[in-house]
Amino acid sequence: MDHLSGAAQLEADIQGGSYDVTMRVENVLSGELGVLSEAMTNVEVTAAPVFIDQIDFGDEGFENLYAHGTSQSTDDTPDITLDITGVEAGDTLELIVDGETISITAPTSDQLTNDSYKLDNFDLNTVDQLQDKSVSLAVKVTKIGGEEFVSDVDLYTWQ
Repeated sequence: MDHLSGAAQLEADIQGGSYDVTMRVENVLSGELGVLSEAMTNVEVTAAPVFIDQIDFGDEGFENLYAHGTSQSTDDTPDITLDITGVEAGDTLELIVDGETISITAPTSDQLTNDSYKLDNFDLNTVDQLQDKSVSLAVKVTKIGGEEFVSDVDLYTWQ
């Protein structure tokens, strides 16, 4: 069994599955060790059933794939494509922009079948909370049973 220690290793990716987890506390000053909680068994790690698949920017019909840090975009209305593989009819999708939740329309049956949802020419100027031409983007899905999942955050900037 692999054991993780140190804050840096807590940032490591964990594959989906079940794990036994024990947490401990180390008092740096005295060197004492203690158990933070009882051991947890079968902690389930799951990926969000939705994520931002790609962001395309540029003139309509001539868009380019956006790569944060390398793309120079002037497009404040990019196409944002979501992978909705784990989304089912009746689930609620929301876009999170700069920490603010924005309702988006429910996916159509065609979008659910194709596992893809496109926000075509999504106007980021109206939702850029800091008006700094840079937004953090994530997707939230609320399953019919009430479970909520939030995707990893993507960044998009324009000039």
